[in-house]
Amino acid sequence: MSDGWPMFDFAPDKLILIGIVALIVIGPKDLPRVLRQLGQLAGKMSRMAAEFRGQFIEAMREAELEDLKAKSENLTESAKIDSHFNPLAEVKASITSALQEAEKPKTISDNDIPSPDSIVLPNAPNDHAEGESQPTSDPNAGFFKGREFGCSEWKTRSR
Repeated sequence: MSDGWPMFDFAPDKLILIGIVALIVIGPKDLPRVLRQLGQLAGKMSRMAAEFRGQFIEAMREAELEDLKAKSENLTESAKIDSHFNPLAEVKASITSALQEAEKPKTISDNDIPSPDSIVLPNAPNDHAEGESQPTSDPNAGFFKGREFGCSEWKTRSR
């Protein structure tokens, strides 16, 4: 393959041979007109090839542009979905609701108040001899026996 004419692979010696045959067949009188027509035909073919190439490249660009538009629309949709996600607003709402609930007064129903029978007191120290029963019916009587409480201890213990 020659460097000058890669499409037809014509070497200069082959072109000279074709020119001589054309001169003999066409004749010297009509040869300039035929060569002009061949040049115009080659120019038209070249322009058609360039136009086809341009249209092909333009079609490729349009297809690529359509792909880019589709991708940008997908990204826009995903951005719209993500726009509803605001973690700071969610945290603020949860803290606000917790504070509002903490500020509400607590109501106590009758079911929340324990009955006196269900209260369990710590065992009182046993000062009496084994086998003796406690002399009083007050369950707290033995608890305070022998214990000295100051004001601060009393408040602490009474809670």
